[in-house]
Amino acid sequence: MYDGGTNEFSLKPKRIPTPVVGKFVKGSSWKADYILYDDMDDDFKLRVDNYLKENNRELWGGGKKDKLLLSLPECQPRVKIIPKETLKAIYLFNMWETN
Repeated sequence: MYDGGTNEFSLKPKRIPTPVVGKFVKGSSWKADYILYDDMDDDFKLRVDNYLKENNRELWGGGKKDKLLLSLPECQPRVKIIPKETLKAIYLFNMWETN
């Protein structure tokens, strides 16, 4: 991760969704502010490469489009595990069964 204010690199923990949400979350659900590696100037790329080599790390993106993070990634999917309509139907069915 890069902090433009202090001009420093840092390592942050990887975020992992809880097990139930993890079943419904794909990689495209993660959003973050970043700089594409291809858009960096050569001097900055050299600094990034040296930092990554020293710390044995990779940029975010899995090699497809390497990204230097400016903020931690957040996962904000709109997951409907049980939609309201289904809950209502289950509730009505259970009422009918017990009566």
